[in-house]
Amino acid sequence: MVHDRNAFARAVRSGQTVWAAGVFDAMSAKIAENAGFSAVMTSGFAVSASLLGQPDVEVYTMTENLSVASNVCSAVGIPVIADTDTGYGNAINVMRTVREFERAGVSAVIFEDQEVPKRCPAAAARSRSCSRRSR
Repeated sequence: MVHDRNAFARAVRSGQTVWAAGVFDAMSAKIAENAGFSAVMTSGFAVSASLLGQPDVEVYTMTENLSVASNVCSAVGIPVIADTDTGYGNAINVMRTVREFERAGVSAVIFEDQEVPKRCPAAAARSRSCSRRSR
């Protein structure tokens, strides 16, 4: 079981599987920790759905996502992985995103390699941002 950031980093770098539960707030993170998960991961889809009632089409801001991740980090004693969408802009924004999420206490971040706004996330199959293009 991986309980701290250093052990988590070593496990990931060595190729070891670390089971993480997807969470959307501090309470769901505490439940996952109490269930025995070694880590938790904030899910962009779940955060968007629980915070705004919207599909994951980057409607929520970096600051809103950071607030959720910070609350999760404060609530649990296991590593937190944060879904940081596309980094909220250009390379400068991505650098700021990494710094802010590190400061909040996350152990790892995940970035999506997508166009901004997201072209066609699965959750927004019927949204206007998901127009079908003929190829």
